[in-house]
Amino acid sequence: VIMGKSKGSEAFDEYWGKWETGCAENGIAPADAKQIWETIRLYGKHGFNLAHATAYGIVAFWSMYFKQHHPREFYWANLCRSKDDEIPRFIHEAKRKGIEFHPITTGIARANWYLTTDGRIAPGWLQIPGIGDKTAAELVRNGPYADMADLEKRIENKRVVHSGVRGKIADHLGTTIEDLY
Repeated sequence: VIMGKSKGSEAFDEYWGKWETGCAENGIAPADAKQIWETIRLYGKHGFNLAHATAYGIVAFWSMYFKQHHPREFYWANLCRSKDDEIPRFIHEAKRKGIEFHPITTGIARANWYLTTDGRIAPGWLQIPGIGDKTAAELVRNGPYADMADLEKRIENKRVVHSGVRGKIADHLGTTIEDLY
């Protein structure tokens, strides 16, 4: 914390006396002690920023690598972690790259986005407007479903079906994800 810019070099300089004494007790020449001190001081001004710049560079490299070499997984991962206002941008970009999306069906297998065996990205229950975490968890636990009648028959919490979820799902069956965003 003392090395950071917020404390200033005055806070760091308070330790010079202890440093000088410690170096002398350990047989380090005063000129060498001063040179080491100045090297540490210089690092304190820029080391934190340098470490962060390096870390961001590594993240940027790996992001571009996955985007280029594993685009389907790249877009799927970004859709899973995106806020609603970012989703349309990722969908548009993925479609531009030739990635296909599965339409909404009662056969949804997950709460969030998932990859299908036929090479498409599929929306989870949470991508249907009005479906929250609890409802999505119950739909996943009891699904997938052959059709709406199967869903209504097997859902444990009948309030979920009667609270409008049935209508929300039915309204969006066959809807492409692009139509929602």
